[in-house]
Amino acid sequence: MTGPLRRLRISTLSLLAGLAGGGAAFGFGLHWLHAALAGWCALVLAHLALLLRRLWSAGPEAMRRHAEITDERRVMVLTLSLLAAATSVAGVGLDVAMRPGGIPAFGVVTVALSWLYIHTLFAQDYAREFYLTGGGIRFHGGAGNPAFSEFLYLSIGVGTTNGVTDVDTHSAPIRRIATLHSIIAFFFNTVIIAGTVGIVGGLLGG
Repeated sequence: MTGPLRRLRISTLSLLAGLAGGGAAFGFGLHWLHAALAGWCALVLAHLALLLRRLWSAGPEAMRRHAEITDERRVMVLTLSLLAAATSVAGVGLDVAMRPGGIPAFGVVTVALSWLYIHTLFAQDYAREFYLTGGGIRFHGGAGNPAFSEFLYLSIGVGTTNGVTDVDTHSAPIRRIATLHSIIAFFFNTVIIAGTVGIVGGLLGG
């Protein structure tokens, strides 16, 4: 299967999963906003599953091919990351604003999935930059051709600490990606804290 077709397959299956999840939730009588969040969660789950299935055990050549496929649409990483963050804000706000009709699980699941989604997308972008340019990142004690799990480790590290920890970055493009990632992670983590306080306050007040 060629690169564009494989990319289309992942995008199409993810979109279909989102539409099916949202439609099923609405059909079961959920509020349309909750149904929309259910659809988003289904889309994210499908996209994550398909990406990880392709990349988790991929060798160097497969990683390079995937990097070439995703290079022309790298702006999609930022777009989807911002969409994930915005959806999480909506999920948290929905639980607070619609109480007592709100469903706390929706806010929690939406935020958790969106958090993982953001960092998986950035892990893909770190891997794309590494395998297209031949470097820019050095993992201590790691192999010369890092597995995707190494880039996910880097991405989650940036997402939780807003900085690069025990990984060396020595190229300007990688540092630009890490800077953007840190900024998005900072605001996203702020939303998580604020939303958690709001939900707990609503539960205690209710």
